[in-house]
Amino acid sequence: MVYRAAIFDFDGTVARTEEGITRSVAHALNALGKPVPDAATLRRFIGPPLYASFMDITHLSPEEAERAVALYRERYGTIGLYEAEIYSGLPEMLVALRAEGMYTCVASGKPEAFLRRIIARFEMEALFDAVAGPDPGSHSADKSGEILRALPAGVTPAQACMVGDRRFDIESGKKLGMTTVGVTWGYGDREELQRAGADFIVEDVARLTALLRYGDQ
Repeated sequence: MVYRAAIFDFDGTVARTEEGITRSVAHALNALGKPVPDAATLRRFIGPPLYASFMDITHLSPEEAERAVALYRERYGTIGLYEAEIYSGLPEMLVALRAEGMYTCVASGKPEAFLRRIIARFEMEALFDAVAGPDPGSHSADKSGEILRALPAGVTPAQACMVGDRRFDIESGKKLGMTTVGVTWGYGDREELQRAGADFIVEDVARLTALLRYGDQ
């Protein structure tokens, strides 16, 4: 195989998580007495760090943003994280790649405790060698630390591929010298992935599977 490991973002790459995230954002804003934006604006919260998004998108103060994150997690941690579905074909792809000897891991901007609960909910624990997410107090969009923690021992970034749907995934992977693949079924678009410098952009799971197996052939 071309790569020894494939590192996957989670939201928008492995799972459709829009409902749980946007409803939890709305819950936080309602609790603070702030207006709730339209659906398209709420979707912009998927991917970037929540703290920055509450300030950048809904113009909360730093203190309000801290409170909003806490309110968001109250709902997300009990209800929202289960308002998700795995994209069709992803589990089968992971099973096939692992059977052929590839390490498969998750590196996400979602706190690791949430990640592990969602993965357990969908009975996907056996499909990932490692799961890495930031500390709940982190506000960084740089996922390179999570990627490095997800990589198996003995596998260098140059031997791995980072797969994600937003520029944060691509930029973090490129920072480490990894091959990067953008997927268009998530919450970014082709233009965003191109601007971030994705080495490849794929539109379906079949193409992603072939790319991970054989490279650009």
